Amino acid sequence: VGETGTRPLADAENINPGLDIPVPDSRILGTGFDRPQVTEDPLAANKPLPTRIYKEALNSAARGNFTEAAAYYALLHHREPGNETLAIKYAQALRRSGSAAQALAVLKPFAEPEIASPKALVAYAKTNLTLKQTAAAVQAARWAIDSDPTYAEAYHVLGITLDALGNHREAQAAYQSALANGIGESHRTLNNLAMSYAQSGELGQARSSLEQAQELATEDQTVQANLTLIRTMEGQEAMKPTLPIILPTRVSAEPVEPVRHPAREWPKDDSPDPRRFQT
Repeated sequence: VGETGTRPLADAENINPGLDIPVPDSRILGTGFDRPQVTEDPLAANKPLPTRIYKEALNSAARGNFTEAAAYYALLHHREPGNETLAIKYAQALRRSGSAAQALAVLKPFAEPEIASPKALVAYAKTNLTLKQTAAAVQAARWAIDSDPTYAEAYHVLGITLDALGNHREAQAAYQSALANGIGESHRTLNNLAMSYAQSGELGQARSSLEQAQELATEDQTVQANLTLIRTMEGQEAMKPTLPIILPTRVSAEPVEPVRHPAREWPKDDSPDPRRFQT
């Protein structure tokens, strides 16, 4: 394609560039493959590519593939590091894919109590709890409640954290506040409240809470297993000293998208034993 001469072929003046071949639209990403204009940002908010990346992230999370979701959210977070909503979703995907320390770093700029939103503080509390930094988790959850005393999810997370510390009375009060403020999928909170009662030796209260949870979610195997256990132990006083050993101490998997409040995401637990705390 070059002209005959002694000058090198790589010289731009010596090359015939040929015809300008148009780039066709992609059937997958539409105009995402169009040749970008110099004055435009190809990842601008009104462009289809970021929207499709966001949808792919949501789809990946819905399938339980949080590593893939985190990779999608990373692209969006890199473009908008100050977007709190993206940061929270990115952090939750990181945490659920096993990168809780990285999630904490993503959330830290949004967790200053003077400027933090309740949602950011709850996400920060969950991540600290995953890392077993319970004191920081309690503090963040309390800050969220101070910011919004009606935020049911903050009470729920506080209850789980206090139970992990062995402060069952305070945990029970937190669960009750979550229920009073209308937390979504309340059978999970009732299950946790029941297990907290059981660990403090109040088997009657535990059974009552589990029966309420079963009425709300008749197919929930965790609730059913816990209710069977509590009914069995309720008539065997000699077994009460063994409650802290027998009863569950771990949180279980949770739905990706909640009904009314931010998702109660915790590390997925594939253990066959269903007798454990729910979120």
